[in-house]
Amino acid sequence: MGSPAKFVVDAKASRFTAKAFAGGLSAGIGHSPTIALRDFSGEIRFVPETLDAASMMRNIRTESLVAEDEMSLKDRQQLQKVMHTEVLESARYPEIVFRSGEVNS
Repeated sequence: MGSPAKFVVDAKASRFTAKAFAGGLSAGIGHSPTIALRDFSGEIRFVPETLDAASMMRNIRTESLVAEDEMSLKDRQQLQKVMHTEVLESARYPEIVFRSGEVNS
């Protein structure tokens, strides 16, 4: 087995987005926006040529999430207000931390 490698995410050279989908009764009228995550960091660790012991970690500042889609200013402001106050509760939970349990192909 080779030596472990570590790659650190370069947020200035990276783009990180997430697609949110409306569900349930609101699916027919809701937006399914693309959300840009602007303030994040992370790293990937693995042994080259294998996925054994591979892991990924990502930290995201919740206040940095913004809607990217074409929409009116009023709709964008409303969507972001709901996202930050009702969905993410950004004031209460300022950071999202993701750590992989395993990595596979």
